[in-house]
Amino acid sequence: NGNEAIVKFDKLLPDVVLLDLVLPGVDGLEVARHIKAKKPDTKIIVVSAVVGDETIQETKRIGVDAYLTKPFTRKTLLETLKQIGAY
Repeated sequence: NGNEAIVKFDKLLPDVVLLDLVLPGVDGLEVARHIKAKKPDTKIIVVSAVVGDETIQETKRIGVDAYLTKPFTRKTLLETLKQIGAY
């Protein structure tokens, strides 16, 4: 739930967020905008099954740090965390 994600982010202020784009309530793009506005140095990894080029471009404009297509392996996640300097 996007609304819950925003509330939890504001409470916990994590350094890294794994974020799906398809969420009930507020969508993942809006959650990402909120995160980057509140704490720009937070690393965001978008995880999604299928997303078009326009959506990927929007995630880049927002400042999302990486994009993983579901399903992905633990190894891929760890490599991505290393690439963005979060591991």
